[in-house]
Amino acid sequence: MTARSLMRIEKGLRWIGAGFVAWTLLSVPVSAEESYQDGVKVETQRLGKIMEACKPAAKKTCADKFVETCSERRRWTTVAMMLCHEAAYRHWDSELNRVYKQVMGRAEGVFKKAVRDAQRKWLAYKDARCGVYGHFEGTMWRPVAVACAADMTLRRVGDLAEIRDVGPLKPAAPAAPPNIIWDTDTTVFLDFNCDGAKDQAIFGLSGKSKTQEGAVGWIDGKTTGLGPQFIFAVPVGGLTQYALCGTDVRLEVVTGEKGACPVLRVDDGKCDALFVHHDAKRGAWVLNRN
Repeated sequence: MTARSLMRIEKGLRWIGAGFVAWTLLSVPVSAEESYQDGVKVETQRLGKIMEACKPAAKKTCADKFVETCSERRRWTTVAMMLCHEAAYRHWDSELNRVYKQVMGRAEGVFKKAVRDAQRKWLAYKDARCGVYGHFEGTMWRPVAVACAADMTLRRVGDLAEIRDVGPLKPAAPAAPPNIIWDTDTTVFLDFNCDGAKDQAIFGLSGKSKTQEGAVGWIDGKTTGLGPQFIFAVPVGGLTQYALCGTDVRLEVVTGEKGACPVLRVDDGKCDALFVHHDAKRGAWVLNRN
């Protein structure tokens, strides 16, 4: 790399994106046909396809292998290593945004504020920690700075995924199984959500005999002319904690604790019964077994 090229790199280096401590080049060509940003875009897309085929437990290994082969393919130049690390950074940054939105979409009150504050402090820490390499002598530290941002972002994705999976969040809305056939003979009446109206609870089935799912639905007593609204799906014959052992299901209303909404008992006559109730404080449906 010539002295003139190094001067152009030095002049072209900048911070990009809110909280993004990775150096990129404004207009330094990677080759006669490709600009730096075009190269990043190409490699980011290539990494995305690799990660789609990568097993969840091996995501970091797949990304590390990509950076190595990408740098080798581009002849291990300083610019090439920066470009490949930035592709990895962009991938993890996209994952970070996706998981953060999932957490914030379900977080509430004081906990939501705590997560937001923690994220802002983490961004500032990432900028400061990786920005230190900007004071080192030599262009070799530029790829190190970008790799630092990528690695820290990957770790933060793991932190947020743990918060999403086990944190005190509002339950995610479950997806309704297709083609539910509601059994009107299972209908029971109760004030499911404690709004003073007489609601209906109903059970239905979806799918074929080997892959059937049971579905619990309700008809809001304040809504007329609408069919059952889906609440929960439970597998039939599965090995999970909430699986049904049979399809001959009976619904029964159980009086809740004082001040609580009624509880719906879902009994297939074979396994322990399931219980469904509406948590008015959280605005969510809750499924329990015993």
